[in-house]
Amino acid sequence: MLTRIFLRTEKGLAELAHRSKDIPARARTLLLLVDGHTTGGELLSKVGFENREELFELLLTQGYIAAEPEPEPEPVPEPEPEALAEPGSAVEEIHSVAPQPGEIDFTGVSLSIPSLPHFEPEPEPQVPPPPDPLELVEARRVMLESVEDVLGPDAGLLSGKIAATRNLVEMRRLAEKYRTVLVEAGRKRRALAFWEQIEPLLPRD
Repeated sequence: MLTRIFLRTEKGLAELAHRSKDIPARARTLLLLVDGHTTGGELLSKVGFENREELFELLLTQGYIAAEPEPEPEPVPEPEPEALAEPGSAVEEIHSVAPQPGEIDFTGVSLSIPSLPHFEPEPEPQVPPPPDPLELVEARRVMLESVEDVLGPDAGLLSGKIAATRNLVEMRRLAEKYRTVLVEAGRKRRALAFWEQIEPLLPRD
């Protein structure tokens, strides 16, 4: 199941828009990361919550997210019937040639080779992606919680960028831009509290 891609349902979209408090805050943070392009296993690797599997199961069973429908299997083509020998063909010529003295009579013997069964190659097993460093997972959590608290339902786009960070260098650049936005918006205390929490997790310039 975790190898499937997950989507937000209408109920999940409504939860992000209205913040009904029907689910825990960390479950809402996990819901923000669901983008319709990421598998369940990849989603869980992006957060450091100890109960992340339980939160994921809660979102799934209560209908906030759903697995993307699996594609229908392609129809197996029916085998084509063997073509009869046409006049002048190699098989026809073999049947029409009279045996010479000392030769074996092949008249009436069919030389057609039966078609071999077609075997589809077995798909290679999917290898789960390696887990992200703990510092990166924790930095994502800190920033996601701050962004959701500040922006509310408008946090979707920035949350996607946070989830897509591949290393701590990218995370630092994004966090610095976010801190600047908070300061310019007149929320200096919020910016200071955020930076004190996330800076120890990030590499120095």
